[in-house]
Amino acid sequence: MDINKIIGKILQDYKDKIIYGEYLLNQLILEAWKYGIIKELKITRDDLSRILSEHGWIYDKKNHYWSKTKKPKDYLF
Repeated sequence: MDINKIIGKILQDYKDKIIYGEYLLNQLILEAWKYGIIKELKITRDDLSRILSEHGWIYDKKNHYWSKTKKPKDYLF
């Protein structure tokens, strides 16, 4: 299992609309250990940002966390 899939699994199981990088990295380490790929775990900040963006999350620079993006719904009334 690659890092992108592991992060995708973590985010899929995560139910809150915000996530802190520390939490995500801790979960990533635990999952990598569980799958026996802890020695191969290498990720840059840019890679992590790209993966999170691909999964629909954006970084809030003011509050220092990631939030789930959702397109606003258009209502007629």
